[in-house]
Amino acid sequence: MKRKRINGPKTNGGDDMKNKLTLSYCLDEECGWEETSHRNMDGIRCPKCGRHVTSEFVKKNPNDGDWMIEEKIKRLGLKTIDEQAYHEHVKPLQLYGIDITKWKYYKITNYGPMFFTDEYLSITPIEELMKSDSKLVGNKTIAERIDSIMFRIQLVLWKWKHKIIGNK
Repeated sequence: MKRKRINGPKTNGGDDMKNKLTLSYCLDEECGWEETSHRNMDGIRCPKCGRHVTSEFVKKNPNDGDWMIEEKIKRLGLKTIDEQAYHEHVKPLQLYGIDITKWKYYKITNYGPMFFTDEYLSITPIEELMKSDSKLVGNKTIAERIDSIMFRIQLVLWKWKHKIIGNK
């Protein structure tokens, strides 16, 4: 038996009751979950990791045309290539013949600078970018980095010492 609506507004399939387009994402940056929809998802838990979710209304940038690129830049902590970054990181690569004309953004990782283009940011999902970012940018403190370097040096010295003793 079909229920009859007694109170409440009459709608035409729900189209006139839509919320604004909203970007909802997990507050845990390592999770990387996000969804763009007309649903208000404030106050719910992330379906991927169970942590809190926050939402922002989508604002299209008339200059850029793609609001997601700006969101990815903000979430990844990318910097635009300015004159100092150009001379420090980009110019040496250009001298080796690498085409750098499309590079607009960079980030310093444990392995050196990493460069990004608008095209790459627009076609790559945020989850994939966040996963590769967490692998490249370690959360180690300086003391932990020094400890790991010292351990590697001691290991190499130990191997070298035992190699010399073993050859005699």
